Amino acid sequence: YNARAYFLLSFLHPSRYPAYGFNDRRELLDHALALDPAYEAALLRYMEKIGSENVTAKRALYDLSIDRCMAYLDIKPFDAIVWSELAGLYLLGKNYQQAEITIQKALSLDNQNPDIVYNAGIIFYRLTDYPSALEYFNRLIAMNNTLDAYLYRAMIHRHLGDTLAAITDFRYRIRNKTGDGDRYYKEALKGLNRLINELDERGVDVNALETAGQ
Repeated sequence: YNARAYFLLSFLHPSRYPAYGFNDRRELLDHALALDPAYEAALLRYMEKIGSENVTAKRALYDLSIDRCMAYLDIKPFDAIVWSELAGLYLLGKNYQQAEITIQKALSLDNQNPDIVYNAGIIFYRLTDYPSALEYFNRLIAMNNTLDAYLYRAMIHRHLGDTLAAITDFRYRIRNKTGDGDRYYKEALKGLNRLINELDERGVDVNALETAGQ
């Protein structure tokens, strides 16, 4: 009957969970939250775990995850980070209207947190509200030059027809590769190559385009 004990057990190697009667980290964290619904560290670790699962394929698990967040927010309604995480969960479940309402709630509580601004950009991008998404990614880059914001901004520029701006942002993200496992570097590379191929098919010289834009 100790929420912190379940939370700490969640840091064990997964091979040791069966010894305590659990299959995975999420089950341990679920026990912690059942005992203490306002346990922020456990909830955020729980959200991190379900974010890596296909939670929407398991309706009961998805609904339980929503319930865990709402139980927490009933107790701590001013926690902007949890509102933001809940918005991301709604997005996973394709509940786009609720995702927008919820991220706006998070922003109303804290519009200076880079993680919240980043989530807002992603949500509005997925809603195809490209001008709003662009605003948030511009803000994020101005705040702390978040690298991954350049990839999203490049894709937004492409959707809005600003080809030169898209090329510039794709190339910036490619130049700033963080390592061999940098997934967004690979996405930027694919995006740039796809855009250049499309321009080639239209007979547009990319070098001439960039020179004209300088």
